[in-house]
Amino acid sequence: MATSPSAMSRYLVVVLAGLSVLVFTAPLPAQPARLPNGQVLAAIDFERHVHALLDRQGCNAGGCHGSSRGKGSFVLSLIAESPERDHKVLTRTSRGRLLNFSAPEQSLLLQRPLAGTGHAGGKRLDLGSWEYEVLRQWIAAGAPWQPGSGKIVRIEVEPARIVFPGPDESRALKVFVRFADGSRHDMTSFCDFRHPGEKVIRVNKQGEVTSVGRGLDTVLVVYRGNVTPVPIAVAYPPRADYPKIPEVNYIDLHIFALLRELNLVPADLTSDTEFLRRVYVDVIGSLPTPEELRSFGASKTPDKRARKIDELLAHPRHSAIWANKWLMWTGNSTDGEAPFHYRLRGWRQLWFDWLRQRFDKNVPFDQVVEGIIGADTREGKSPDAWIRDAQNLVKRGRHGLGSDYAKRRTLDLFWRSFDNYHDPAERIASAFLGIRVDCARCHKHPLGPWTPADHQAFTDIFRQVRHGNHPETAALARAERSRRQKELEAELGVKGLTPESAQAIRDRHQLDLWQVALKEIHLGDRIANLTRGPAPITSGLDLAKSVDPRHDFVRWLVARENPFFARNIVNRTWAYYFGRGLVEPFDSFSDANPPSHPVLLDLLAKDFIAGGFDLRRLERTILNSRTYQLAFDPFTSPRVDPALFASREPMRVSGRVELDMINDATGGALKLENAPAGTRAIEVVDLQSLSAYVNENDFWKEREEAMVRLFGRKEPMDRCRGADHTNYLHLMGYPNLAKLITNGQPHQATQGVFPLMRQSKEPRGG
Repeated sequence: MATSPSAMSRYLVVVLAGLSVLVFTAPLPAQPARLPNGQVLAAIDFERHVHALLDRQGCNAGGCHGSSRGKGSFVLSLIAESPERDHKVLTRTSRGRLLNFSAPEQSLLLQRPLAGTGHAGGKRLDLGSWEYEVLRQWIAAGAPWQPGSGKIVRIEVEPARIVFPGPDESRALKVFVRFADGSRHDMTSFCDFRHPGEKVIRVNKQGEVTSVGRGLDTVLVVYRGNVTPVPIAVAYPPRADYPKIPEVNYIDLHIFALLRELNLVPADLTSDTEFLRRVYVDVIGSLPTPEELRSFGASKTPDKRARKIDELLAHPRHSAIWANKWLMWTGNSTDGEAPFHYRLRGWRQLWFDWLRQRFDKNVPFDQVVEGIIGADTREGKSPDAWIRDAQNLVKRGRHGLGSDYAKRRTLDLFWRSFDNYHDPAERIASAFLGIRVDCARCHKHPLGPWTPADHQAFTDIFRQVRHGNHPETAALARAERSRRQKELEAELGVKGLTPESAQAIRDRHQLDLWQVALKEIHLGDRIANLTRGPAPITSGLDLAKSVDPRHDFVRWLVARENPFFARNIVNRTWAYYFGRGLVEPFDSFSDANPPSHPVLLDLLAKDFIAGGFDLRRLERTILNSRTYQLAFDPFTSPRVDPALFASREPMRVSGRVELDMINDATGGALKLENAPAGTRAIEVVDLQSLSAYVNENDFWKEREEAMVRLFGRKEPMDRCRGADHTNYLHLMGYPNLAKLITNGQPHQATQGVFPLMRQSKEPRGG
C-alpha cells in the first residue's frame, strides 16, 4: 500500500520530534555537583539537599504537588513539612517510575521538570545544571535517606541586616544552617529568597539583593519551610546639615535614630490647634469646641499638651474607644454579623458595657484578660440567682441598654458566642498573642512553625469548656423551660385568637430566647485521653494537673518572660494611634513579618509589663512623644515609607466617630430610643439601634447605618486608611447638609466655626 506524501511528512515530523527528545534527554557524563558558590558536594543528603531543593523549586507548594490531592498522583507534604512522607512518596510512587536507579537520567523526577515529558508546572530544571546533578547523583546512589540528618537547630543569615546608601547597590546574602549533629554548613544555594514587591529592592535566586528605591523592606530566606527575615533599608540622599531634633522619650530616641541613619529629617511639630483636634479625635472620638481650640492655642503654659493628654485619658468617652476595639478583637461584631441569635443582638451591647467599665476604671489589662478567658456563667451563684440572671439576659436581648451585666466578674458572652472549641482558641491566639493560626487547622502554616498537630495541642487547652447545662442545674433548667412552655400553651389555647395575636403572645414569652439564655458556660470533666503534647508556642506550660487549664494558660500568657502578650498589646495600641503597627498587619506576628523597629517594640513591651499592664500609662507614653505629635507633611509623606513614622499619616476616622464629629461641628443633637440623652454613636453597638436616631433637623433619620457602613463599619478592627471617595459623595449628595451646618443661623455666624472644628484652621478671608 502506497503512503501519501502528506502522511509521510507527518510521520517524519513525529520521528524528528522523538529524536529531539532523545537528544535532549541523552545521559551526560557524571560530574560532581558544583554549587553556584563553587562548593562541591562530596555526598548528597536527602533532607539537607534533595528535600530542600524540591521545596526551593516549588514542588512542595500548595499550587503544585504540595496540595492535598497533589498533581498527577504525585503528592508531597505541603511546604516540605515531612521528609519521611516525601521520601516514601518519591521511592514508591508510580510503581517506582519516579526514580530509575539503573538509568538515573531517565527518572521521571528529572524528565518531567526538564519538560521532556508533560509537566503542568512547566520547566523547572536545566540539563546539566547543579540542581539536575544533585538529584541525579542522589538517585544514582540509590536514593538514600538518613532520618533526622537535616534536623535544624538554627539558621544564620549573613549579613543579618543590610543598609544600602542608595539605589543601584548590591549585596549577597549567605545562609548557614547549624544541624543537630553540631555541623554548620553553607546552604545558600538550597534556600528560596522571597520578596513581595520591587519598589525598594530586588532579590534573585542566588540571594543577591539590589536596591532599586528607598525605604524599608524585608527579604524572607526560606529553607525547607523555615523562614528567616532579613531587614533591608535603603537610605535617602545624604544631608550635610542634619539638624538636632528634640526628643521627649525613648520612642523618639529610636524612631529618630533610624531616620538619621537613613538621612531623613522628621516633620515639624504640629501646631497647637492641629494637635488638639488630633488628640480629641483619637482619644475620645470627638472634636474640640471652637472655644477650646482658641483657648488652647493662646495658652502659654509649657506643659499644656501633657496636661490635655491626661485630661482626655481620664474622660469617660475614652473607655468607649477601647471598648469598641476590643469588642471586635475578642470576636464580637459591629457589622450586622452578630455571633448570637438575631433577637439577642442586644447582648453585644452587654459585651461592650463589660469591657467599657474595665477601661473606664483602668483595670490592669492582665486582669481583663483573666475575666475573658477564664469566664463562667454562674460565678459561684446559687441556681435561683442564676435563673434571675437568665431572665435579665432575655429582657436585654433586644437592645442591651441599661443592663447591669458590666458588674459581672467575667465575660461569659465571649464563650457563648462560639459553638466549637477551635474558634475560641484561634480568637485567643489572634487577640492576645497576635498570631494567626487558623490556617494551621488544616495544614502547616506557610510562613510560621505551626502545624495541624500544634494547632490541635493549643485548642486542647480549652476543650473542657462547655456551653450547655451543668449537671447541677440541668433539672432546674428543664423545669423552668417546661413551666414557661405550659404558660405559653395556656395563652395560645384561647379560642378566637388571630394569627397576629398568637404571634404577639409568642414574641412576649420569648421561649426560644429562654432556650439560649438557660445554657451556661462551665467546665466539663477533664479530658484524660489526649495523646498530643503541649503546643510549641506554649512550651513551659504544664497542664497535667490543672483543674482549669484556662487559668494556667492566662498565668503563662501574662508572665514577664512571655514574648507574645505584651508585644501584641503595645503593637495594637501603637497601630491605633499611628494608623499602622510596628508589626503590620498588627495582628500577624510571625517570622515572616518582622517589626520595623524591633528594639523599640521590646522596650515598649517591657515598660508595659513594668507598669503593671497599665494601658493608660502606655498611651500616655505614646501620646507625649514627639513622634505622635509630628505634623503631616504633604511634600514628604507621599515619597517616604510610612513605616518610618517620619510624619503624620492621614487616617480616616470610623463611621461612628464621623457621626459624632458631624454633630459636634454642626450642633446637631442625636436622640436614641431607650438611651439617656447625650448618648453618642460610639457608645452604641448595634446598627439597628443606631437607626432609631432622629436628628432635630431630620437629616440623619435612617442615614446612620449607611454612614457607619461607608465610613467603616468594622471600625474597632481597622482605622481604614485607604481613600474611598464614595464616603464623601455620601455627605455631599444630601441638600439638607447645608441646612444642618447653618442650623437655621445666618451664614456669617457659622462660616468661622465649621472649618475651625473640622480642620483646626481659621477660615480664609474673602
